[in-house]
Amino acid sequence: MRSGLGPTPDQTRPTHAGLFWLTVLPPLVLGLVGLAMWAGHIPGDDEAAHVYKTALMHGHAAFVWDNYWYGGSYGMITYGFVYYWLAQYIGGRVLVALAAGLLPLLFHLYFRRAFGLQSRRPAWALAAILAVYIVTWQNPYLLALALVLAGLVAVTYERPAVGALLVGVSLFTNPVAIIAGFVLAFADFVAHPAARRRWLSFAAFAAPFMFVRAAFTVLFPEGGWYMREWAVAVKAIAFAGLGFVAAGFSVDPERRGKQVLFATYGVICALAFVLPQNALGNNVVRFFYLLGVPLLLTIERPRLPRAVVTLAVIAVAAVQLASPVTYFQRTEDFRDSRAAFWAPALTFAAGACEPAYRVHVVMTRGHWDAYYFPINGFPITRGWFREADALHDRLFYGDYTAREYVAWLREMGVEYVFLPHCPLDWTSAREPAILAGSRDFTVVYATSDWAVYRLRDASPLAVALGGGTASVEAMDHSSVTVRVGQAGDCLVKVTWSPYSTASSGAGLARSADDFVVLRAPAAGTYRLRIDVTAGKLAGRLF
Repeated sequence: MRSGLGPTPDQTRPTHAGLFWLTVLPPLVLGLVGLAMWAGHIPGDDEAAHVYKTALMHGHAAFVWDNYWYGGSYGMITYGFVYYWLAQYIGGRVLVALAAGLLPLLFHLYFRRAFGLQSRRPAWALAAILAVYIVTWQNPYLLALALVLAGLVAVTYERPAVGALLVGVSLFTNPVAIIAGFVLAFADFVAHPAARRRWLSFAAFAAPFMFVRAAFTVLFPEGGWYMREWAVAVKAIAFAGLGFVAAGFSVDPERRGKQVLFATYGVICALAFVLPQNALGNNVVRFFYLLGVPLLLTIERPRLPRAVVTLAVIAVAAVQLASPVTYFQRTEDFRDSRAAFWAPALTFAAGACEPAYRVHVVMTRGHWDAYYFPINGFPITRGWFREADALHDRLFYGDYTAREYVAWLREMGVEYVFLPHCPLDWTSAREPAILAGSRDFTVVYATSDWAVYRLRDASPLAVALGGGTASVEAMDHSSVTVRVGQAGDCLVKVTWSPYSTASSGAGLARSADDFVVLRAPAAGTYRLRIDVTAGKLAGRLF
């Protein structure tokens, strides 16, 4: 057994012939899978959101703010923008095949350098999982994870500044990937005293990136949270416990470091599900869903019967791949990704919907409502980053009555509700019965694929608070034009931002429900827009 100071030079010397195929085959296979999905009209599970955000980046329409999702929200600036910037030039499918295709090689190099792992089986297992996992279309996360692993590899090669740069970029691609980086790096740091100097150097170089990322939460505040399902938590924590025990029942010379790895992940999972009002929640299990089997396979020489080890690996793989494998069977979901499905609803919306109201589209299981309506100029109530449902849409994550649903629609400035006849998101399961059974709704359009309801006594996007008239004349991604009939306060149902400004000397205030109150000095037309200036940024920081 080695002293625990890390791998010897002989153990880290690469075998170039073996690494060649690990470098070439995974990107090629993932590219072919992506091509097959495209040819077979099989959309990715999260594809709608990423196609929409890439289109906005390409058109420079909504980098900081988008009025068309969630009543107005920070989009790419808080979620991460690097993927969308690259995807507009490279293409999402090509970009994810390249980035995700490098993950097996980077995984292998990291464990070889940090833990002396010679076997390439874990890396090939990761390549096999990726060939199925890619259907999730979690492209920003996969790109961010590739950047994180590349950064960790750079640190093991005594390049902490390069590693910090790569990990720093990942923070602005998808910050969830940093969990994997922390778990892997912390295990190396604890298990190998000789490695601590390079990790401390890395931390010093990475500190400015961490500071800027933290500053973003202050500069662009958004009350996000994510679902915390205990069934999901149990799977992730059970995996961490299994890995910890398996490493303990082994003669792996690096068992201590691997136990630290699994224990650290288990603690992070527990905190994500216990701490209230956090934006991580279920997102913490992405680490397990992608790296579960590969991490178990890094445990060398387990002192357990082969049958037990095999069954454990099969069980973990089954849990990991259950969702993406099931997705391939949901062929009835795929038609909502096609423009022809949405064309009748969009044609009706073009003739009936007015700028004075927002549209509510009952969320489909494929989530393409988050693309087709807003990309065609119709602001919708929801979107496809569940964290942002915390802004105005928490109603959908609990039991609610028809009266509460109608009140929410009026609060959001909705007149027409579009119900697609296709599989719906689980949060929308109650809506069809309410729409069909409530006297507050009237069917105004119906086809085999659609029913459109009009809400009785709909409340518009602009409401004069002291009497008089007010109406939204126009809206785009980052501005709203409001006409008021007299001086006074007017509620404008777009989400409040500290960067909201108004033209013609009007004042702005924040309403109790986080919308904007326009304080008009006189009758006229006012333009509200998001104006991010150096002075406002400095004011929020200092």
